[in-house]
Amino acid sequence: MKIPALPGFEQAAFQKYVKNTGWLLAGKLLSLVVGFIIARYLGPYAFGDLSFADAFAALFAAVGTLGLDSFIIREIIQHPDKRDEILGTSLVMRLAANAVLIPLAILTYLAFRQLSTNETEVSLALLIAFCSSAALFKSFNIIDSYFQSQVASKYVVHVQNVCLVLSTGVKIALIYNHAPVLYFAGALVFDSAILALGLLFIYKRKPLHLHTWTFNWVRAKSLIQQSWPLILTAVMISIYMKIDQVMLKSAGSKIVGIYSAAARISESWYFIPVAIVT
Repeated sequence: MKIPALPGFEQAAFQKYVKNTGWLLAGKLLSLVVGFIIARYLGPYAFGDLSFADAFAALFAAVGTLGLDSFIIREIIQHPDKRDEILGTSLVMRLAANAVLIPLAILTYLAFRQLSTNETEVSLALLIAFCSSAALFKSFNIIDSYFQSQVASKYVVHVQNVCLVLSTGVKIALIYNHAPVLYFAGALVFDSAILALGLLFIYKRKPLHLHTWTFNWVRAKSLIQQSWPLILTAVMISIYMKIDQVMLKSAGSKIVGIYSAAARISESWYFIPVAIVT
């Protein structure tokens, strides 16, 4: 059956979506390739430690999002005049939550680890500290929610692509200089930090300003009352996705590293439907 030609407007829109999807696919593919290179460079033991730390931190980071993303979008659409109050309140809530969850993650690991004073245990605590700290900068992802509410996500995509290139350059430099695993955990924090700076940059270019943001206790209470089911859902999803790597740590870092690498390869095609839907 012959597919009818699209009208001019629809054809332009289709080309736009294809172009945007292409950028998302290219960025995700580059990220996957770099991830495989890092796994190969670190080897099963070090990559297993990094994967464990990242998975362990993710269990706590799921709470730090407070399930606010979709509610921020809805609230701004319904109350555009309250934009600064909504964004300011959401940012303070996320920063406060993550400020509590980061030390909690470290203390939880130290409390439940096997008693040991060797270097591996100390390094794991530092890895978890770095991986958990990345969530603090991810609090600024509320700016992404604002642009989604304005149907202007293209600005965020541009920033993400620039940050991806910078992140790739940093990780390749670490591999070239034979950096230890701790530096790659620091690279995860760097990824979140430069993305936060990029979001702040495009927000100010609109031009909009953070100094006009305000915090409101009534708004905070309302957001928490609405989002708590999503917080619970995010925690359950995080446990479902990450608990296997955490549990396997008892079998050794090498097992975690091999399992994590295999999981990434088997799930590598997932980014295709995700990019198209996005």
